[in-house]
Amino acid sequence: MEKVVDLLNQGWFGAILGILGLVFGLYQIRKRTDPQLVYQHWSQLLITGHIGLLPDEVSVSYQGRKVPRVSLSHVVIWNSGGAAMREGDIVHEDPPRFVFPEGDEILKAEVIKRTRPAIDFKLNLDPTQPNIATFGFSFLDRNDGALLRILHTASPPEPTSHGTVVGMPRGIEYGGKITLRYGVMPLWMLRANFVGMALAGGFALALSFPQVPKILGLSIDRPPSILILIIGGGLYLFLALMGLYLTRRKYPAKLTPDEVIEANKFDVRQVVGAVLNSFFK
Repeated sequence: MEKVVDLLNQGWFGAILGILGLVFGLYQIRKRTDPQLVYQHWSQLLITGHIGLLPDEVSVSYQGRKVPRVSLSHVVIWNSGGAAMREGDIVHEDPPRFVFPEGDEILKAEVIKRTRPAIDFKLNLDPTQPNIATFGFSFLDRNDGALLRILHTASPPEPTSHGTVVGMPRGIEYGGKITLRYGVMPLWMLRANFVGMALAGGFALALSFPQVPKILGLSIDRPPSILILIIGGGLYLFLALMGLYLTRRKYPAKLTPDEVIEANKFDVRQVVGAVLNSFFK
C-alpha cells in the first residue's frame, strides 16, 4: 500500500493525470450537440450467374423470376448526435434513403432490429424506383436506430445514402464497413492484443522514470537508455491506442448483426492468452 501512495505522490504521475483530464475535457467539448444520422454496412455478393463458368442451362432466380445476381446488405443506421430528431424534421421532397446503382433492383428490404419499438422505424419500397429504399421514424434520440437487411441485385453490393433532415446540414454520414473478423482472428482477440500492447508500452514508459523501479522494488543491473524506453514505449502505446480506437464498435450494441455476434464469440481463455502473448512477445 505504501508503494501505491508513493506512486500517487510523484509529480510526474499527477502531470499524466492532468494531461489525460485535459484530453477528456476537449473530447467532451467536441462531442456533437446536433442530431446526426450515421450508417455502417456489411455487404456481400451471394450468387451471380455472370461468372463465365455456368452453362446456359443454369440461371439465378428469385421467387421464380430470373435475376443477374443476388447480394445481401446489412445496414446499421442510428442517431449519433447529441440531440433528438423527429418525423417532422424529415424533408419529404428529399426523404432519407439508401440507393443502389441505376438498373439494379431491391428484391426485399426489412427492419430486423430496432433499439426500441417506440421509434417506429420503417422501410418503404417504391415499385417505380426499384433501386431505392426510403426510411422514416417517429423520433430518434441519441443512439436510437435500426438494423436493416436488404436483398438486392447490385454489384458491388454497397448502398449509398441520400436525403435531407432539418438540423443535419452534412446529410447522412458514412461510418465505414462492419467487419466480422480480421483474417482468421475474431475482433475481440485483436483488441485483446492491442490491450496487451498498451500495457507493455505503458510499463516501458513508466520505467523511464527513475523513481518507478525503486517504488516497485525492482533491481535493474543494466537499465536501458531512457530515450529508448520513452520512444519505444510511447510508440507501442500509441499504436495500441490507435488500434483500439479504429476497431471500436461505433453503432449501438443493440443493433449488432447476429453474424457479427456469431463470428466474435468470447472465450476468456483465448483472450487471456492473447493479452499475455502481446505483453511478453
